[in-house]
Amino acid sequence: MTSFRGSIILLFITLTSFSTKSAAQENRNFTLEELIPGGNDYFRFIPRISASYQWYGNRLMVTENDTVWEVINPTGRNSKKMWLTFDDLSSDSLFGEQKVIRLAFQEEERDAAILTTSNGVATFNPKKKKIETFFNFPEKSDNQTLSPSGRHLAFTESNNLYLLDSEGKVSTVT
Repeated sequence: MTSFRGSIILLFITLTSFSTKSAAQENRNFTLEELIPGGNDYFRFIPRISASYQWYGNRLMVTENDTVWEVINPTGRNSKKMWLTFDDLSSDSLFGEQKVIRLAFQEEERDAAILTTSNGVATFNPKKKKIETFFNFPEKSDNQTLSPSGRHLAFTESNNLYLLDSEGKVSTVT
Protein backbone atom coordinates (compact mmCIF):
# COMPACT_ATOMS: atom_id res chain seq x y z
CA MET A 1 0.00 0.00 0.00
CA THR A 2 2.90 2.34 0.79
CA SER A 3 4.52 1.80 -2.60
CA PHE A 4 1.19 2.51 -4.33
CA ARG A 5 0.82 5.78 -2.41
CA GLY A 6 4.43 6.70 -3.24
CA SER A 7 3.80 5.98 -6.93
CA ILE A 8 0.75 8.24 -6.93
CA ILE A 9 2.70 11.07 -5.29
CA LEU A 10 5.59 10.67 -7.74
CA LEU A 11 3.16 10.68 -10.68
CA PHE A 12 1.48 13.84 -9.35
CA ILE A 13 4.82 15.66 -8.94
CA THR A 14 5.92 14.66 -12.45
CA LEU A 15 2.67 15.86 -14.06
CA THR A 16 2.80 19.13 -12.13
CA SER A 17 6.34 19.88 -13.26
CA PHE A 18 5.45 19.26 -16.93
CA SER A 19 2.39 21.52 -16.78
CA THR A 20 4.32 24.44 -15.24
CA LYS A 21 7.06 24.18 -17.86
CA SER A 22 4.56 24.35 -20.70
CA ALA A 23 2.75 27.31 -19.13
CA ALA A 24 5.95 29.33 -18.65
CA GLN A 25 6.32 32.49 -20.68
CA GLU A 26 8.25 32.13 -23.89
CA ASN A 27 11.59 33.93 -23.97
CA ARG A 28 12.48 34.75 -27.54
CA ASN A 29 14.02 37.57 -29.48
CA PHE A 30 11.78 39.50 -31.81
CA THR A 31 12.83 40.08 -35.38
CA LEU A 32 13.12 43.51 -36.93
CA GLU A 33 10.21 42.67 -39.25
CA GLU A 34 7.95 42.05 -36.23
CA LEU A 35 8.71 45.33 -34.49
CA ILE A 36 8.91 47.88 -37.31
CA PRO A 37 5.60 49.65 -38.01
CA GLY A 38 4.39 48.42 -41.36
CA GLY A 39 6.12 45.06 -41.00
CA ASN A 40 4.27 41.85 -41.75
CA ASP A 41 3.70 40.91 -38.09
CA TYR A 42 3.65 44.35 -36.47
CA PHE A 43 -0.16 44.33 -36.13
CA ARG A 44 0.10 41.52 -33.57
CA PHE A 45 1.90 43.81 -31.10
CA ILE A 46 -0.38 46.86 -31.24
CA PRO A 47 -2.79 47.18 -28.28
CA ARG A 48 -6.39 47.29 -29.42
CA ILE A 49 -9.56 48.24 -27.61
CA SER A 50 -12.50 46.20 -28.75
CA ALA A 51 -15.52 48.04 -30.07
CA SER A 52 -18.35 48.93 -27.70
CA TYR A 53 -21.91 48.99 -28.99
CA GLN A 54 -24.74 51.05 -27.46
CA TRP A 55 -28.18 52.13 -28.59
CA TYR A 56 -29.00 55.82 -28.68
CA GLY A 57 -32.75 55.72 -29.21
CA ASN A 58 -33.12 53.76 -32.46
CA ARG A 59 -29.58 54.47 -33.61
CA LEU A 60 -26.71 52.05 -33.12
CA MET A 61 -23.56 53.76 -31.86
CA VAL A 62 -20.12 52.13 -31.92
CA THR A 63 -17.20 53.34 -29.81
CA GLU A 64 -13.85 52.29 -31.26
CA ASN A 65 -10.71 53.52 -29.52
CA ASP A 66 -11.31 57.30 -29.26
CA THR A 67 -14.05 57.70 -31.88
CA VAL A 68 -17.82 57.27 -31.71
CA TRP A 69 -19.49 56.19 -34.95
CA GLU A 70 -23.16 56.06 -35.90
CA VAL A 71 -24.04 52.92 -37.86
CA ILE A 72 -26.27 54.05 -40.72
CA ASN A 73 -27.96 50.75 -41.66
CA PRO A 74 -27.24 48.08 -39.02
CA THR A 75 -29.49 45.40 -40.58
CA GLY A 76 -28.26 45.68 -44.16
CA ARG A 77 -25.10 46.93 -45.77
CA ASN A 78 -24.02 49.08 -42.89
CA SER A 79 -21.81 52.10 -43.17
CA LYS A 80 -20.49 54.31 -40.41
CA LYS A 81 -20.61 58.06 -39.99
CA MET A 82 -18.20 59.73 -37.55
CA TRP A 83 -20.24 61.16 -34.72
CA LEU A 84 -17.68 62.30 -32.15
CA THR A 85 -14.02 61.95 -31.16
CA PHE A 86 -12.75 62.02 -27.60
CA ASP A 87 -9.89 64.28 -28.67
CA ASP A 88 -12.44 66.95 -29.63
CA LEU A 89 -13.96 66.72 -26.16
CA SER A 90 -10.62 66.75 -24.35
CA SER A 91 -9.75 70.06 -25.97
CA ASP A 92 -12.74 71.62 -24.19
CA SER A 93 -11.61 73.94 -21.38
CA LEU A 94 -14.05 72.30 -18.94
CA PHE A 95 -11.99 69.12 -18.90
CA GLY A 96 -8.55 70.67 -18.49
CA GLU A 97 -5.97 67.87 -18.59
CA GLN A 98 -8.56 65.13 -17.98
CA LYS A 99 -9.35 62.57 -20.67
CA VAL A 100 -12.77 61.11 -21.39
CA ILE A 101 -12.72 57.50 -20.25
CA ARG A 102 -16.36 56.46 -20.67
CA LEU A 103 -19.36 57.41 -22.77
CA ALA A 104 -22.95 56.37 -22.06
CA PHE A 105 -26.09 57.26 -23.96
CA GLN A 106 -29.46 58.07 -22.49
CA GLU A 107 -32.80 58.22 -24.26
CA GLU A 108 -32.65 60.03 -27.58
CA GLU A 109 -35.46 62.36 -26.50
CA ARG A 110 -33.21 63.78 -23.77
CA ASP A 111 -30.51 64.87 -26.23
CA ALA A 112 -27.76 63.94 -23.79
CA ALA A 113 -24.80 61.63 -23.62
CA ILE A 114 -22.96 61.11 -20.34
CA LEU A 115 -19.18 61.56 -20.46
CA THR A 116 -17.05 60.38 -17.56
CA THR A 117 -13.51 61.54 -16.89
CA SER A 118 -11.12 60.48 -14.17
CA ASN A 119 -12.33 63.29 -11.92
CA GLY A 120 -15.77 64.32 -13.16
CA VAL A 121 -18.88 63.70 -15.21
CA ALA A 122 -20.50 65.78 -17.96
CA THR A 123 -23.63 65.87 -20.08
CA PHE A 124 -23.03 66.35 -23.78
CA ASN A 125 -25.69 67.58 -26.22
CA PRO A 126 -25.08 65.77 -29.51
CA LYS A 127 -27.32 68.06 -31.55
CA LYS A 128 -25.53 71.21 -30.41
CA LYS A 129 -22.17 69.38 -30.17
CA LYS A 130 -21.41 71.01 -26.84
CA ILE A 131 -21.04 70.16 -23.18
CA GLU A 132 -24.00 71.41 -21.18
CA THR A 133 -22.95 70.61 -17.62
CA PHE A 134 -19.75 69.37 -16.02
CA PHE A 135 -19.36 68.29 -12.41
CA ASN A 136 -15.92 67.84 -10.85
CA PHE A 137 -16.14 65.08 -8.27
CA PRO A 138 -15.76 66.67 -4.82
CA GLU A 139 -12.61 65.70 -2.94
CA LYS A 140 -13.14 62.71 -0.59
CA SER A 141 -16.47 61.89 -2.28
CA ASP A 142 -17.61 58.38 -3.18
CA ASN A 143 -20.52 56.80 -5.08
CA GLN A 144 -20.99 59.73 -7.47
CA THR A 145 -24.23 59.48 -9.47
CA LEU A 146 -25.58 61.93 -12.02
CA SER A 147 -29.31 62.68 -11.78
CA PRO A 148 -31.54 61.65 -14.72
CA SER A 149 -31.98 65.32 -15.65
CA GLY A 150 -28.20 65.84 -15.62
CA ARG A 151 -28.52 68.94 -13.43
CA HIS A 152 -27.43 67.42 -10.09
CA LEU A 153 -24.73 65.09 -8.84
CA ALA A 154 -25.41 62.93 -5.80
CA PHE A 155 -22.44 61.67 -3.79
CA THR A 156 -21.56 60.29 -0.40
CA GLU A 157 -18.88 61.41 1.99
CA SER A 158 -18.33 59.64 5.32
CA ASN A 159 -21.70 57.84 5.00
CA ASN A 160 -23.56 61.14 4.46
CA LEU A 161 -25.49 61.88 1.27
CA TYR A 162 -24.98 65.19 -0.54
CA LEU A 163 -26.38 66.83 -3.65
CA LEU A 164 -24.33 69.13 -5.89
CA ASP A 165 -26.15 71.42 -8.33
CA SER A 166 -24.84 72.88 -11.59
CA GLU A 167 -23.89 76.17 -9.86
CA GLY A 168 -21.62 74.31 -7.43
CA LYS A 169 -23.89 74.57 -4.38
CA VAL A 170 -23.75 71.50 -2.10
CA SER A 171 -26.88 70.49 -0.17
CA THR A 172 -26.89 67.95 2.65
CA VAL A 173 -29.53 65.24 2.26
CA THR A 174 -28.67 63.05 5.26
